[in-house]
Amino acid sequence: MSNSTSASEATTERDDKAARKARKAAKKAAKEVAKKAERAAKEAERSAKEAEKAAKKTAKAAAKAAKEAAKEAAKEAAKEEARADGGAQEVERADASAPASGKVAFEGSMARDEAVAYFSSIVEGLRAGTVSFQHGDDQAAFPNLPEQLMVSVSAARKSDKSRIEFSLSWRESARQRLTIVADE
Repeated sequence: MSNSTSASEATTERDDKAARKARKAAKKAAKEVAKKAERAAKEAERSAKEAEKAAKKTAKAAAKAAKEAAKEAAKEAAKEEARADGGAQEVERADASAPASGKVAFEGSMARDEAVAYFSSIVEGLRAGTVSFQHGDDQAAFPNLPEQLMVSVSAARKSDKSRIEFSLSWRESARQRLTIVADE
């Protein structure tokens, strides 16, 4: 009996050791999982903050761009109304006296429909022969566009970024108008 008791005690001791070892390994694995979960939660929180920041920036730029587009639309509506009321010459004179120099720069994120609206406004201005831009206090007006324009288009795609650039340019000519007055 003593042999069977000591064999039984040895088996129990081995089982206890294995159980302690298994509990220790389980605790270690649980700690690692908890650390990974904590890191993932911190990363998710950081990403959420960055996304919120980007969304605010985009919304601010879109609101500003929409405000400027509304101003331009109101200006164009006023021009059309003046033309319809027979005041076309006054509108044209106002355009011709607009400053032909100035610089406007804008870069920002916007919805594709909004970008289409901007480009449509530019196209309409090209058709009319006058284009003006305003961003905050900066403005640039081009009241008498020539018939001949230089057009440059560039398109590029890299792995995660694409770009299309359009450029219009022209030379200002020293056009003098000829006025003929008949003597009576």
